[in-house]
Amino acid sequence: MNPHSRALLTKVLNGWQRKPEAQTPHRLPITEKRAPEYFAEMTSEQRTQMLEDLRAAERVGAVGLEWNKDYFTRYILKRVTLSDHIVLSDFLGVPLASDIVQEGSESIYLLIEGADPWIGERAESILSLWAKNKASHGMEPGDFKSLTLLLKALIAVSEKRHVGLDLRTFSVRCFGDSKAFESMQSRFADAWKKFAPDGQSELNTDEVLASLGIAKFPLPLLLKGPILLKTNKREFDCTDCHPFIGLPPQTIVDVLDISKATYVLTIENLTTFNRYVAEIDDNGIVLYTGGFPSPEFRRIYQLLVRHLGSDRKVYHWGDIDEGGVKIMVCLQKSVEV
Repeated sequence: MNPHSRALLTKVLNGWQRKPEAQTPHRLPITEKRAPEYFAEMTSEQRTQMLEDLRAAERVGAVGLEWNKDYFTRYILKRVTLSDHIVLSDFLGVPLASDIVQEGSESIYLLIEGADPWIGERAESILSLWAKNKASHGMEPGDFKSLTLLLKALIAVSEKRHVGLDLRTFSVRCFGDSKAFESMQSRFADAWKKFAPDGQSELNTDEVLASLGIAKFPLPLLLKGPILLKTNKREFDCTDCHPFIGLPPQTIVDVLDISKATYVLTIENLTTFNRYVAEIDDNGIVLYTGGFPSPEFRRIYQLLVRHLGSDRKVYHWGDIDEGGVKIMVCLQKSVEV
């Protein structure tokens, strides 16, 4: 079959697949904008073959061809109307998107069985779009391998199986491939932020991952100030650690004493943090947020604010831009009662 006629007939079939519920037959006007395949440069033999292909499709009952009525342009095609989508599918030798989805969806339903309801709703939404031959989250209809990876990731994170793991270790345990999650992190973030119960649609990919604690290398908690911490091994007094100290946040169990602290300050920017703790010598507790604050940072921040009481101030130093505002709002929400 001529590639131009195949492209034209495929467009007719796909047009129907996108709106199979339409009451009127699907029609494709033959204009340079809607059907550039018809007007493409080709030899006379190729054009003859294209027209023969279209007439063959009409003869088997797949489409109807409407030609110009004017005597001088009567050989120019005006419109192609779908007659039977099943016949056209067979004529082109391509399965209908709805059939592809029906055949492959059983494994998807088995995968999401028992998962959070919103994940099942997301899977249903994707399959519904695929059945209409529409891509979703960058996945073309029938790309069940990518959909399976996405759903596995959503389920694993919703079950908090990523907690305490670096990105590649989590990826190995979840997919058996250290780089699998990295290849789909934008797709994952897009699905998570829109449909998870605690999703935040305004966050970008990096911010979504940071908010969930998914990172290649978890950052240590950088802080300075008069604070006594309880770790999983011992008590740790940070008072004389100048200009600051870094601790694995997952080892910090509780805040034992911050009675000497006059305030708590979080700083978004690493350069600003380094300069502040080196130049300001007082009894403030200063923490570097590590960019968008991770769940572990937010947990420790909550402990600090809870022990601080209402008589001492809590401050934040961040950029005056969209990202900076998101970080400030995240910190504020993390300590709201």
